[in-house]
Amino acid sequence: MLLRLAYFVDGFFLLFFGRAYRSDKESVGRFLAQATKIAPVYMSLGNHEAALREDDYALLRQYGVTLLDNAHVGKTINGNRLCIGGLSTDADEAWLERYAHRDGFKLLLCHHPEYYDTMVAKRAVDLVLAGHNHGGQIKLFGKGVFSSSGRLFPKYDSGVFENRLVVSAGCANTFAMPRFGNPRELVVIRLTPAQE
Repeated sequence: MLLRLAYFVDGFFLLFFGRAYRSDKESVGRFLAQATKIAPVYMSLGNHEAALREDDYALLRQYGVTLLDNAHVGKTINGNRLCIGGLSTDADEAWLERYAHRDGFKLLLCHHPEYYDTMVAKRAVDLVLAGHNHGGQIKLFGKGVFSSSGRLFPKYDSGVFENRLVVSAGCANTFAMPRFGNPRELVVIRLTPAQE
């Protein structure tokens, strides 16, 4: 019932406000060109990436984006080992188990925050970065109202949970319903080595 309501509401706003998501490869290319000048760029697949075509993947490769599709890379920065993993929408729990046993600080890109309770929380992952729920789309009294899957009042709408799950409200608005009380956000996280 809730999912049907979400689809009805989404359809209503789509009819009156137009589709909020439009592919713009020129803008994406400009963003990636600038982002990859600042630092390496890593990407994990979420539900919207199911629509990517080969030319989209070619664009990511052109700008040097590292795609982490149930995969990881290791980096050593100033003598500190960092293992960056990407748990995709089509989550591979066997890969996640192997990843959790890697050496170093484990940073997991995981588009779906609901995977935290079902797969990630019980594993040795240091920091999880997620999104998907767009902050709940509408916030009432500081709490998000809708999840991207149509559930009301998602547990993980945006913020920091258990001091290791960071859920961003995101910059996009792919849901046709406009945001209310829920500004777009870009999260910046600074990792610092533990003091001995």
